[in-house]
Amino acid sequence: VRQWVSYAMACCARMAGRLTPLIFNEWYVAGFAHEFTQRLLARTILGRPLVLFRTSTGEAVALEDRCLHRSFPLSASRLENDQITCGYHGFRYDARGTLIDVPSQARCPANLGVRRYPLVERDALVWIWMGDAALADAQRAPDFHWAHSPDWQTSSGMLHLPANYVGLHENLLDLTHVEFLHAATLGMNAVKYAAAPFDVLIED
Repeated sequence: VRQWVSYAMACCARMAGRLTPLIFNEWYVAGFAHEFTQRLLARTILGRPLVLFRTSTGEAVALEDRCLHRSFPLSASRLENDQITCGYHGFRYDARGTLIDVPSQARCPANLGVRRYPLVERDALVWIWMGDAALADAQRAPDFHWAHSPDWQTSSGMLHLPANYVGLHENLLDLTHVEFLHAATLGMNAVKYAAAPFDVLIED
């Protein structure tokens, strides 16, 4: 029994779980393109609070959602002329995230600001790079043009899932549940997924 427990623990240590670090150097969906407007939108991605908006020229923007001074959420502030004025003390930031005005001081401190995240807008989606900005290659952002083709039937929306992302990945990779859990919702009761043969290819 000890050998089996030791083996099981070793296997679990290699599998993803609740303590698995999040992967930041990848493209993630920040939102649908229509969600980026000239109104401030709060969103949390990979545990980081963001403020999303669109400039008057149509550029999608994602900034760190906190003022430098008192960490007041910029998403709860005011957007005017592509600039965010903090709702606490009026600190003003441009669309690059640079601090450009401190009303209570004659001179604005130089080289201060909040982080701006790289974005790529493709079709109906806006992709965000949460990691090292120097590694963000826009060419590697996923291409989902087929989702907007008249040849495909699609649906869109957002589902809040109060669970660990690993559980979601396991669910999406497990086709054996489809004919049972989704029999009434996706009309899959006629397809025998659970008994279907499959091949597994393990790579890096």
